[in-house]
Formats: sequence, structure tokens, C-alpha cells
Amino acid sequence: MFNDGRLHGVLIGDTGYPLRQWLMTPILDPTSNAERHYNRCHRRTCVRIEQTIGQLKKKFPCLSVGLRAHPERACRFIRACCVLFNLSKTFGEPEIEEYEPIEDDDHDVIPYNGPLQDGVAHRNRIIDRFF
Repeated sequence: MFNDGRLHGVLIGDTGYPLRQWLMTPILDPTSNAERHYNRCHRRTCVRIEQTIGQLKKKFPCLSVGLRAHPERACRFIRACCVLFNLSKTFGEPEIEEYEPIEDDDHDVIPYNGPLQDGVAHRNRIIDRFF
């Protein structure tokens, strides 16, 4: 839907994904401080997302073992779990388990070997504007 222009926004992904205008990936060989700062922020955001998904799966084990439902219904289950998870955070429900912070080191780089990456100009605009 992003590719067709029906959804707008930006997703983040690791280097296993193609760089697109709507899918930002890290820079493989950053050459400037701004590019390095972008990569650090990208990595920290990915770590935060991974930790949150881990907490969500811990609170709702059905998300870990898989949902045996049609995709539309599975999406409703996942949304409901996210709403309940956010409510539990809002009302200060204790965590099931404390999470150790994931190291903020570089992850193994798996370069994308697919079609030409068309998001370079967009990523450069983001870096120029925010970093």
C-alpha cells in the first residue's frame, strides 16, 4: 500500500530490505557525522521497537505462538493486544519481566541484493533536515 501511494509515512527496516522513499534503511558506509548520527538513531529506534514487541509477546503469548485466524481477524487480535498493552502501560500495571537493554552495537549487516534502491534522495533529505 505504501508502494502504491495508498499509505503515507515512513517505515524503518534493516539492511535486508530495499531502501525506498517510504522505507528507510541504515547507511552501509556512513561518511559524515550526520550519516553516523542517522545510523545511531535508526539503530536505537529499531532496538526500542524490538524490545516493545518482545514485551507485547510476553504479555500476550498468543502473539508468540501464532494466530490461527484469517489475516483480517488476526489483525484485529493484534490491534486489541496493542490497545490492552498500551492501557496496561497507562495504568502502571507491573511488567511481567524486566528487560535488559539490548546492546546498541552495530548489528550484522546483510545487504539487500534486490532491485535498485529508489529512496536514496529521500533519505538524504531526511539526514540533511534532521541530522
